[in-house]
Amino acid sequence: MLNSEITPIRFATYAKRLVNRLKTPALRGVILTGSFARGEAGPKSDLDVWCFYHKEVMKPLYLPQLPGVPVHLRSMTIEEYELTMSGEKDVVAPYFEQLVLYGDTPFQLPKKESIQSGKINLLHSIESRLNTSATNEEMYDLLNGVMYLMRIERYLSMLEYPLTISDLYSTEQDKTNRKLIECFSTCLLGDEIQDSAHILSLLKEFVMKRSE
Repeated sequence: MLNSEITPIRFATYAKRLVNRLKTPALRGVILTGSFARGEAGPKSDLDVWCFYHKEVMKPLYLPQLPGVPVHLRSMTIEEYELTMSGEKDVVAPYFEQLVLYGDTPFQLPKKESIQSGKINLLHSIESRLNTSATNEEMYDLLNGVMYLMRIERYLSMLEYPLTISDLYSTEQDKTNRKLIECFSTCLLGDEIQDSAHILSLLKEFVMKRSE
């Protein structure tokens, strides 16, 4: 973890409490995705929890808290999940970025054509946001989307999904991509964005290369 306050023991203890709070006879699995699953959680990371059930159940009234970390819970039945299948980031990324805390995972990988379509949609979304005045949080979100695009491009071309930022950076040759990875790495460490104009120019270059 990049968040020094979240030690492995502290996180393991929290994960056990979380599963115990969510567990019912209908529970199939509890899975973490995103930065915590990748082992890259920083000071500003939230906790993405997927909770799957065989049948619809009442959501818990409260969840145990990990101080300083917002918890984002998706609670659904397997049938509901299967209806969400698409090539969008929120469906594809969890297939690669998952840490099973309990049970098993129903995550499935859509067809390459669907993933390619989802990639294009995300690229257009990023492009549409580049001409607005972005806050630090919005800039982080843009960079996070670009990191996913780089990973999924690698998967589509080489069937390899670089899980961590270190994996992605170590094999990246494009100078613009490397600079964007460096900017995102700074965000992961909790540092404030200092040169938004420079990052925006890099993001525009990234998008332009894929719009030609």
